[in-house]
Amino acid sequence: KTFDKRHYGWGGERMRQLAAGFTANIDHVVHMTQAILSFVEERSKQFTVVTSPPPKTVATWEQLWSVLTWHLGDVDGGEYIVTDPAILEAFVHHFTGVRQVGGTGLQAGCAASAAGYDAIVHLPRWRGSDLLPQKHFDGEGDCGEPPVHVIFEYQAGERLERGVVQQSNRVILRGLDEFSIPLIHEPFQRRLLQERPPWLLASGYTSIDDALMRKHMMTSSIPFFKRLQQLGTAIYLELADVLQVSVNLDILQTLGSEVDVVGMNEEELGRLIQQQTANWSVQQWAKYLPSLPEQFGVQRLLVHTSRFAVIVTSDSDEEWAFALRQGNGFAAARAVKGSFASREEIEDIANQYRENDFGVRLRNELITQQNITVAPAFQIVPKRTIGLGDTFTAGVLLGAPLLYERS
Repeated sequence: KTFDKRHYGWGGERMRQLAAGFTANIDHVVHMTQAILSFVEERSKQFTVVTSPPPKTVATWEQLWSVLTWHLGDVDGGEYIVTDPAILEAFVHHFTGVRQVGGTGLQAGCAASAAGYDAIVHLPRWRGSDLLPQKHFDGEGDCGEPPVHVIFEYQAGERLERGVVQQSNRVILRGLDEFSIPLIHEPFQRRLLQERPPWLLASGYTSIDDALMRKHMMTSSIPFFKRLQQLGTAIYLELADVLQVSVNLDILQTLGSEVDVVGMNEEELGRLIQQQTANWSVQQWAKYLPSLPEQFGVQRLLVHTSRFAVIVTSDSDEEWAFALRQGNGFAAARAVKGSFASREEIEDIANQYRENDFGVRLRNELITQQNITVAPAFQIVPKRTIGLGDTFTAGVLLGAPLLYERS
């Protein structure tokens, strides 16, 4: 199950249209500096040093100071809901950052468009087109100001006195109740039923903060998914949220058996099974992978990491090697370039960089397992890590096998 460029080729027969949703936002990305921490301190009346993970909701500058100092004390990143819009607006106004598209579906759609493939993307709230691709991109949704997320990039454990820190971790601040019922707007549904794309990337359920509303949105999606599957469209569900373990479990229990593939990154998997997967050996991965789909109640489970991508399926006849390698190529090109890449740039990166050694060993370990496909990631040094998982998913779905007959 190794990649054979002679048979498929980059941009070959499996490249096609991508449909993606369901939420979209603008990311305001800034590098964490001492000036930012001082900015928060000046607006705080008291300082509380936390010794355990802070609450997910931030209502005051004091709580935000606790959040930032907690993560800068050698802790990985996190996502927080800010109930006071003035806090988010203050950072956008006072600190110049990189303004870019956000949201799993929108980033995947932009990645596909940059590579020259048509994308239909659900935009529940969007006005203006300055950040959207001008070619191969069609947004469906309603007008309105899109939510803005403030993202602080930082290197855990780095001292701020050294200046701007590296960007391997991030704290994400977003608003409360950014999206409302229905999560999937009717114009987007009609478009998909008419065009019947081979794959739909479904994501965004973790952005619904109210548990009852989120449950309603998930259950109301099921009849629509089933109708798409009857017409020939397979459903790929990406969890896309590291910290909300209970929410991810609820999503898996509600939608896992209804969709065709569930995708997650390594950290999401580790939190769900309460294991430090980053420390696993090749043999541990080989031992745990076969049982994961049954454990989660899904037909196919795809896990993407910085070292490899792997899918475990119930059908040994499905061919996923090309799709996984293509996803790795999409992600590597964006990581090296620092932005979405063209088809030619993706191919150049794939030819230039070697495969990750750990991924190669895992592929060799599982080479006889007909229902498990491993594709080593490319050994690169990323300029930025934001959105690489979403970009990977775009590449996978543009090369994934057809699961249904086109009716």
